[in-house]
Amino acid sequence: MTTTEVVKILAKRLNLTQTQTRQLLQKTLVVLKDTLTGGKSYSIRGFGTFGIRKRSDRRSYNPNLKKWMRLPPQFIVSFKAGSKLKRRVKQRKQQ
Repeated sequence: MTTTEVVKILAKRLNLTQTQTRQLLQKTLVVLKDTLTGGKSYSIRGFGTFGIRKRSDRRSYNPNLKKWMRLPPQFIVSFKAGSKLKRRVKQRKQQ
């Protein structure tokens, strides 16, 4: 699903214009980005939690160079699905 599709669906459900809905979505994503870059997590009850975690340094094979490399530690974005989302996905798989 693309942002345009999400905006159309939300606009219809919220009875807003697509422009208003796009602005609302963009501002929501700015808050999410600011929260994560500030080192905090962002929870949406029933959906899940976005957070950041530190990945340790690790070895990785580069097929272009045909050699092993050491990758430095880095921060990555993580997502942990909430229980309601997990249940709905599980029900979907069983159908």
